[in-house]
Amino acid sequence: MIVNVEYVAQMRSVAGKGSEAVELPDQTSIGDLLAKLAVDNGESFGALLFEQPGRLRSSTLVFVGDDQIESDDVSRPLSDGQKVTILAPLAGG
Repeated sequence: MIVNVEYVAQMRSVAGKGSEAVELPDQTSIGDLLAKLAVDNGESFGALLFEQPGRLRSSTLVFVGDDQIESDDVSRPLSDGQKVTILAPLAGG
């Protein structure tokens, strides 16, 4: 299956791209996708995404379609053609 991933704000800068189509086995979970993206996009990307392996940072927002995904929701399976948006808001003043 193909999942479309969009990177926003800091995630776009660290990933070095705004979006990509990711090929995954059927029934891949959101957590499995995020772990793959952390490996594929490097240590800085993974550090922005996870506070510890498998646990999303509270400041990082992940959406599947219009639904926000919480840390305890990452076992949810993805479907072909879904859009996943990953956003790490900018901080500072």
